[in-house]
Amino acid sequence: MLARKKTVYVGADIITLSDACPRAEAVCVADGRIDCLGSREDVLEYARPGGCEIVDLGGGTLYPGFIDTHSHMSSFSNCLRQVYCGSSLGSIAAVQQALREKAPSIEGEWIVGYGFDDSGIPDKRHMDRHDLDAVSTDRPVLVVHISVHMGYLNSVG
Repeated sequence: MLARKKTVYVGADIITLSDACPRAEAVCVADGRIDCLGSREDVLEYARPGGCEIVDLGGGTLYPGFIDTHSHMSSFSNCLRQVYCGSSLGSIAAVQQALREKAPSIEGEWIVGYGFDDSGIPDKRHMDRHDLDAVSTDRPVLVVHISVHMGYLNSVG
């Protein structure tokens, strides 16, 4: 019988996402799957036959099985420091105004907006450098399209 490589994670607040056992002191992973979880003592006793690697997570938090392969959470966190430019603003002029109003509170050189949707406003057109030059001529301005596959820059940008 082939020995399975086991890794035991300890030293963290382990959130299991299970109503039956919402938190654990340790978790054993074998062949990429959660094999066992519970108290540190019980999990180590379970994992030691055949050997195991022990990883101390230094007081962090572990969400077993939580994988964000498409990075929506990190993208959302970036938006918290940016200017909303979505179609609910109603026009390119309103997007320009939102960028101007928020610019003084934005740290760093760039003024960045997100969510612009040319198809959702009466203007029915994409922005151009002239639209964003009207926002600032000394700081770079970038507005990312709602598709996240294109963006608009002013002359400085």
